[in-house]
Amino acid sequence: MSNRNVPPMFHQSLPVCLLVVFAAAGCGQDGPQRYEVSGTVTYNGQPLPYGDIHFDPDSKQGNHGPGAVAPIRGGSYATPSGKGIVGGPHVVRIYGSDGIAVEVPYEGRNEAGTPLFDVYTESVDFPEEDAKRDFKVSFNP
Repeated sequence: MSNRNVPPMFHQSLPVCLLVVFAAAGCGQDGPQRYEVSGTVTYNGQPLPYGDIHFDPDSKQGNHGPGAVAPIRGGSYATPSGKGIVGGPHVVRIYGSDGIAVEVPYEGRNEAGTPLFDVYTESVDFPEEDAKRDFKVSFNP
């Protein structure tokens, strides 16, 4: 196939056009709308000293999209701005520890301290808006 009928200007402008198209596609928000979630986490009626809370869209209930993670400090958490949840059904996982730093042989200092419980899991259906949600971690012995 010959390129004799294609104007030379086309070959020079094609990379520029492609760059503009890809740049425009990358403008604005990446992915679906995300909403901020904040609240408190208690364990045995007291604020959870240290931990992490994970928000995973529940694909078994048809919810897809990026998950979110927030640190828990002094019983409070908040998803980072722009990195919240997508709304809809989620599986929430909470990891908690006492927050008393300990030295771990061969690994160094562990700021999280000693775990207080195995992972706590709860299903939550979040609205498609910023939300406040408190969690009470409890286990039946």
